Amino acid sequence: MTRMLVVDDKRIERRGIAFLVAEYALPIQVVEAENGVQALEYIKQNPVDILFTDIRMPVGDGLSLAAEVRKICPDIILIFFSAYSDFDYARRAIALGAYRYLLKPLDINEFLQVIGDALETCRNRQQAKEALPGAGAPSSGMLEKALMDLISGPSDAAALQSLAHRLHEHGVPIETKPLRLILIESRDALSQGALGQLQDMAENCLMGRKIWLELDERRILVVLVPGDLQATDALLLRALEQLQQNIQAEFGRPMRLALSAGIGHAGDMASAYEALENVAEMGFFAEEGRVLAVGSGLQGGGPEVMERIMKEIDERIQGQDMAGVGEAFDMLFDYFRAQGAASVIYTKFVCSEIIARLVRACGLSQDEQARIVENLFSAENINQLQQHVRDIIARAEATSSEESEAAAHRLVSEVMDIVAREYMNDISVDSLARQVYRSPNYLGRVFKKVTGTALSKYITHYRLEQSRELLRRKDIMISEIAKRCGYQDYSYFGLLFRNYFGISPTLYRQQQQAQEEPHAD
Repeated sequence: MTRMLVVDDKRIERRGIAFLVAEYALPIQVVEAENGVQALEYIKQNPVDILFTDIRMPVGDGLSLAAEVRKICPDIILIFFSAYSDFDYARRAIALGAYRYLLKPLDINEFLQVIGDALETCRNRQQAKEALPGAGAPSSGMLEKALMDLISGPSDAAALQSLAHRLHEHGVPIETKPLRLILIESRDALSQGALGQLQDMAENCLMGRKIWLELDERRILVVLVPGDLQATDALLLRALEQLQQNIQAEFGRPMRLALSAGIGHAGDMASAYEALENVAEMGFFAEEGRVLAVGSGLQGGGPEVMERIMKEIDERIQGQDMAGVGEAFDMLFDYFRAQGAASVIYTKFVCSEIIARLVRACGLSQDEQARIVENLFSAENINQLQQHVRDIIARAEATSSEESEAAAHRLVSEVMDIVAREYMNDISVDSLARQVYRSPNYLGRVFKKVTGTALSKYITHYRLEQSRELLRRKDIMISEIAKRCGYQDYSYFGLLFRNYFGISPTLYRQQQQAQEEPHAD
């Protein structure tokens, strides 16, 4: 039977809830506690499905209780009821993943509806567990793999259907409760300790179930599965802003946070993630610490923002990264739209100047250059102007595609040489992209296409191969080897080494030394 813990400092309120459960023959066992401290002790010792708690209590308030309970029972259903209708209470309740927020005196019909929904949720969870192999315990690894496959893009309709079915098996009904993706990017590699801190912060700030996907050593993707109480975009952005403030306080600097649009179909996951990556990249031009959202564009910004975008376009033209040129130009138009005050002539002039550099880089004649610029000035609105620019970029891309394969191999070879020279330093996909005048996304795509391996994984593998060579020497401490191979965090180095080679650095060194020692006669 479902167990519900009712917490209120007033006995008459607790008894009233118990009476309603008995009066309407609800299949619920009611347990009572008179304050948050007492309730927390009970939950530590006993399973509870639903926590039905007042907010203001003299000993252990309901919000603090809920925050602590979330750490112990992440899936518990939280229902708050209070005589106080202040919005701040509702906001904090939603941030804690509240299922519902009810006001005293309780409306009986509303109470029965909420409890009925909660019971249905409990039944669905139990059925999902029973439907899975292994004593009904869902495999988080299978769910994470399904989500990663959806983000990468299923190969065909049958694969998509299979992955969508797997989501439902794991209690992720995407069609009825659209998912949101949250991308968290750190400038530096994240240690296991830092990842744990981020997870705790996300748990405290964001409502709903959270699935944690580690994309690489500095990027985390949080798949947010909303509960029955779904936050509005405004509340969700406010919760992310609170998370950003907590990150700033804990790590001494902000991280890049980006929020996707709602995803209501498994087949839309890949495009939603691509849009999320694009908006995250715009964070380079946005105010540091700002939470970015798909569809929000660049909201304002001074002339220095446009200067940075134009510099980015120039660098990508020099690197013959036509896809990157298009992405950067789209950012420029987002800037123009957000500003709203730039004159038409000035906007066309800026575009024509950059396009002239692009067409020169593609080897077009002066007459062709003049005709292209003339077309730009004939545009009647900003949408036409943007379409002209896209057409020109597409033409430039087609012109340069004849030698694209050979150029891609040259680019990959150059990057591999840099990794071989600088693997001991703080290198990343971003820093390598800057050195070869490409965008990180473009460089990552080309490297994966040519080698079949993600660039971040190649860097890690190269470093660990070098560390294996150094471990054969007896005169270098393992902590020093980690630093020589680019890892300041020894624990993180040890974890990576074990994951790649199935053995700890210490044991690997011992085995190598044993093999080199002469055998006794």
